[in-house]
Amino acid sequence: MKPQSASSSLKNPVKFRMPTAENLVPIRLDIEIDGQRFKDAFTWNPNDPDSEVVVFAKRTVKDLKLPPAFVTQIAQSIQKKLLLSRFTKRIRESPILRS
Repeated sequence: MKPQSASSSLKNPVKFRMPTAENLVPIRLDIEIDGQRFKDAFTWNPNDPDSEVVVFAKRTVKDLKLPPAFVTQIAQSIQKKLLLSRFTKRIRESPILRS
């Protein structure tokens, strides 16, 4: 049996765009609920599905043993920042502003 090279064994290579500083969105969270505070800062790949935001929020709340109310607040905060980033990007790329 003839061994296959890595390139020949991939019939349909997966297209993957490596996140870079230009396409990552900085996220800063500062949420307080019932006297408990959650602060964090990280970058997010806006090309990830929106469902990943909720998964991230649930995992964060579970890992840090935060009250369940934080799930919604964390997810909504991230989604708002991603939406604002997408909107800002569209404005910058608008042909009206380029002229």
